[in-house]
Amino acid sequence: MDHIEFKQNYERHRPHIHPPGSTIFVTFRLADSIPKSALKKLQRQRDLHRYRVERTQKTARDPTTIEKALNKRRDFERDWFRRYEDILHKVSCGPTWLSQSHIRNAVSDIIRDGDGRDYKLIAYCIMSNHVLIVLRPFVNESELKECTSSGGKPIFVSKLPTMPVIMQRIKGASARKANLLLGRSGSFWEHESFDRYVRDYEELIRIIRYTIRNPVKARLVRHWKEWKGTYLSPDFSETFL
Repeated sequence: MDHIEFKQNYERHRPHIHPPGSTIFVTFRLADSIPKSALKKLQRQRDLHRYRVERTQKTARDPTTIEKALNKRRDFERDWFRRYEDILHKVSCGPTWLSQSHIRNAVSDIIRDGDGRDYKLIAYCIMSNHVLIVLRPFVNESELKECTSSGGKPIFVSKLPTMPVIMQRIKGASARKANLLLGRSGSFWEHESFDRYVRDYEELIRIIRYTIRNPVKARLVRHWKEWKGTYLSPDFSETFL
């Protein structure tokens, strides 16, 4: 049984705490794939915006003001991520191990391994230096059991893995396999991942389209099906013919 410090009931209003049962859009990249100077600038912008939103949440008393602040944050996060990915597409330095078919296939196999066991896999795209995934963890709110940690803090115990555990499994297993295939050691993935939950079906379709068309946007192929590192669940195949 996984013991997760899951703050769902205590910080439900915070957008980076994903409600159980949500569909999640997540991307993660190879270590050292973005120049540190560019990354620091992006992180400062993101941290400042988060601070302003959280300050509004703490001081505002009416739900409308809080909701407006959250909507602004979601819009900012979406725009921020596009700038982040533009940098990944344009960098001329840093590792591109995922462009090698045997490394890409190893990562793909591990992502698919959790499908049907830990989560419902909807789509993914493996680029040369980063990965985008759309998935729905099987853990749900009714399955979580509230407990108290040894330090007296509220925690939730779950038999099914939450998103942090899922990402630990994907990144940990794929890093070990890739390093073995490459004959190297050390960090393979950057520690931080970017993720957010999908609010409705309309947004889900937009995110799936964004994910599978990533190589088209980067001008690597003309049609998303031409890219070897792309997967789309059969449930959505007719939508994206």
